[in-house]
Amino acid sequence: MAGDTIKLAVEDDGSDKGQALTLLNKFALRDNASVVIGPSASPLSLSIAPRAEELGIPMITLAYSGAIVENRTWVFKSTDTTANQFKAIGVYTAEVLKPKLCARVWIRDNDAYVQNVKTWTDAVTAKGIKLVDDTSVLLADTDFTAASTKIVSQQPDCIYLALSPEGSANFILQLRSAGLPSTTKIIGGTTMSTRSFLDAAGKAAEGTFSLAEYTPGGINDLGRQFESAYKAKFGEKPDTFAALGYSQMLIVGTALKQAGANPTRAAIRDALGKVRDMETVLGHGKLSVIDRIAHYDMTILTVKGGELVPAPQQ
Repeated sequence: MAGDTIKLAVEDDGSDKGQALTLLNKFALRDNASVVIGPSASPLSLSIAPRAEELGIPMITLAYSGAIVENRTWVFKSTDTTANQFKAIGVYTAEVLKPKLCARVWIRDNDAYVQNVKTWTDAVTAKGIKLVDDTSVLLADTDFTAASTKIVSQQPDCIYLALSPEGSANFILQLRSAGLPSTTKIIGGTTMSTRSFLDAAGKAAEGTFSLAEYTPGGINDLGRQFESAYKAKFGEKPDTFAALGYSQMLIVGTALKQAGANPTRAAIRDALGKVRDMETVLGHGKLSVIDRIAHYDMTILTVKGGELVPAPQQ
């Protein structure tokens, strides 16, 4: 690719399906883009993936739902499967934290969160952990007073949250207000390993456990360089989603190199599917794209002194 120029066009989909579809058509038909990167949310990605397939343009998304790539050849996912990811937090819950009684809370109008809590549930119940409460909420919900009071009254020693960063923070704050003991383990997915969660939860985040693709400080030289550059530019440490975005661009860059000079969309698609053992900032430092999905290891973090750090036995 020496001497080649790559042009990056960035547009805001406004978290709107119609806008996301309009932008996809614009990039593919008017701008003659070689590859579309995004959207980052499952509902938007699911809504436009069929159109990317019709247009014959490579699309790679950060979204978690595996349904995005099913029965397609042009659509890729730079996040691992829910089964691989959330099994890790389930196994950690059962084998390291070892609770006896857990409550669970999840968003029911987003497929990724539904898959998230199901995978965690399968992992912990297989180890004999009992569940005491099922609480499902909507993505737009903010008042969890009744649900928090009910959960605290059941005295679980573990609560698993499959919510957005802000939703998780809000729920935890309301659990604390309802009298949740500090000894109760609060556990969550990747949304709780983010700066937005820490900022929203404040001191209530202390001692929580979360799943993450990225280990603060970096797992290798590439990760350490990434963290240093990110801090210099943004004035704060990168979180999991920042690392995911960086890794996604590494995947695209690697594929563009492998596709050769002035590659066609088909050549880029084929190259994306052949990325293997790529150095990355995620997991233990290696990533491979298999069946159009990126695969890598996961890690578990906890909050200590207001910062995300590797959890015990990680």
